[in-house]
Amino acid sequence: MISRPIARRALMAAGWVVLGLALPRLVGAGSLQISQFNFILSLVMVAVGLNIVWGYAGQLFLGPGALFAVGGYAAGVLAEHHTTMQSLPVMCLSAAVVAVVIGAVMAIPSLRVGGFYLGLVTLFLAFAAPIVAARLTVLGSYAGVSLVSIDSFHQRPSGFALYESGVVLVALLVGYSWVIVNSRLGRRFTAMRASDDLAQAVGVSTYWTKVIAFLLAAVPCGMGGAFYVFSQQIVSPGSVSPTVSLYVFGGVVIGGAGTILGPILGTALVLAANQFLGGFTKYEGIVFGGVVIAMAAGMPSGLVGSTGRVKVWWLRRRHRDVATRRGLPAAVAPPKQDPPEFGRADYTVNARPLVVKVVSRAFGGVRAVVDVSLVVEPGQVHALVGPNGSGKTTLLNLICGFYRLDRGEIWLGSERLDGHRVSEVTRMGVARTFQTPKLSLSDTALGNVVVGADRCSEGSLLGSEVRGRGSREADRGAVERAEQALDNVGLSHLSGTVAAGLSHSTQRLLEIARAVALEPRLLLLDEPAAGLSVAEANVLKDLVRALAQAGLGVLLVEHNLPVVFDVADQVTVLHQGEVIASGSPAEVSTDPDVVRVYLGRRRRDERLVLPT
Repeated sequence: MISRPIARRALMAAGWVVLGLALPRLVGAGSLQISQFNFILSLVMVAVGLNIVWGYAGQLFLGPGALFAVGGYAAGVLAEHHTTMQSLPVMCLSAAVVAVVIGAVMAIPSLRVGGFYLGLVTLFLAFAAPIVAARLTVLGSYAGVSLVSIDSFHQRPSGFALYESGVVLVALLVGYSWVIVNSRLGRRFTAMRASDDLAQAVGVSTYWTKVIAFLLAAVPCGMGGAFYVFSQQIVSPGSVSPTVSLYVFGGVVIGGAGTILGPILGTALVLAANQFLGGFTKYEGIVFGGVVIAMAAGMPSGLVGSTGRVKVWWLRRRHRDVATRRGLPAAVAPPKQDPPEFGRADYTVNARPLVVKVVSRAFGGVRAVVDVSLVVEPGQVHALVGPNGSGKTTLLNLICGFYRLDRGEIWLGSERLDGHRVSEVTRMGVARTFQTPKLSLSDTALGNVVVGADRCSEGSLLGSEVRGRGSREADRGAVERAEQALDNVGLSHLSGTVAAGLSHSTQRLLEIARAVALEPRLLLLDEPAAGLSVAEANVLKDLVRALAQAGLGVLLVEHNLPVVFDVADQVTVLHQGEVIASGSPAEVSTDPDVVRVYLGRRRRDERLVLPT
């Protein structure tokens, strides 16, 4: 039986398709207007591709027009020389294949850089495409490739039928992008869009995932070029100018990157103004630029994406009202108070000790970590404490692979961790949280944890895309593990809440749930109690104890000494990158050097007060 949300979405999608099919007839479009509608459809396809790589995967791609040009020229040249390549389906398929190949050639070197620089590199490709096309005889030079002069070419379908075929093609590409974003690969894209650090912390190889995103985006971009050539029957350097990329990018911004419908509506509106408002052309640069700036400043999520921001605002207000009724601080969504249970997880099976051997790391002339050694045994909570700047987080980053060692060794059981990338260390069994929670704020609490649970899922990414039986079972298993992890930290009642609508302290617990869902051998917690209320701190302590009792080794970095002394079995104290004390909480609390570091002077009774 189909669930109501799925049925509602399917009905809504069918409504948009019907509206798209009927639009030319509703406005009384003639043959010229149909040609303009077809041009809009071709760039809407490009917008679907741009949305995959930018909206879903978060990679700044400013040159989708280059792949549009590749697809258009490939389809045109093949149709010009081979009669078997002249039908619309074959032209679209051949353009998609060529665009993927050229997209790989573009992406593999370009993705060595990121962010703003990636945008510049890809924008250069958009500028280079028409210049290169104009100088290649095989592409018709400045005249381009014309299908009108080819006697064997017949435009079938044509007229309204061709437009309707274009709408169906857009609908299929939208379904293609929906399948991607709602798969295991799509969850990886979401994590990567939030933060490369987050993606690596859940075991995602960010570089190759970015390459995959570009290749998947090349398919709609290439097909858009093929549909343009088939419908307009010509492609030339002028028709693949850099303004194609700017129109599409602006349309995605206005509609809402990362949404299904937003890029389609935004691109259609931008191009409709360009095509149908004759007087607008003279001022389109000023008006278009002003609208994009206004949208980026006032509605950065776009027209469709802003509805999600309204939903987050409403959720925050609802949680504040619930907290007020319960007599709790505003904006705090209280966790459950039931003690966590890890009956389903037996960490003793794969448990391994963490051994840090004489590790050092300097940044220029600053020695951040100096000859630090420690051991975290399975089933043990080992606390790492010290003043700000003492090297605690740096040591965690060395263990995880974010930083390279200057000297020393780090082992997890018989496996050496140092020298491996972060994603590899994660897959070897190390999970961590961050000082500032790294979450996909636009996703639900459950979605944030499922991306961690995916690490233990069986099956391939391709199987996840095609929704095979095994992949469906793997997805269900990941969801079950994620729900259990949320329940363990007391957040099961917030599983459907968007992460941006949660309080900062609740986001910390959510990040721990994601780390637990990775089913690690070792858990690194970086100041998890910061900002937590007393009730939430009690949940955290129960959670840490339960994880240790289940056989998991926990390395806890924390400034809250009462929390540390309440849960830790062993404590290592750092000061200016060096170990100044190590032992049980009782031993460390009376160490003179520790007292001096924390209190700034020596006292007759040199000890830190243990919690009662």
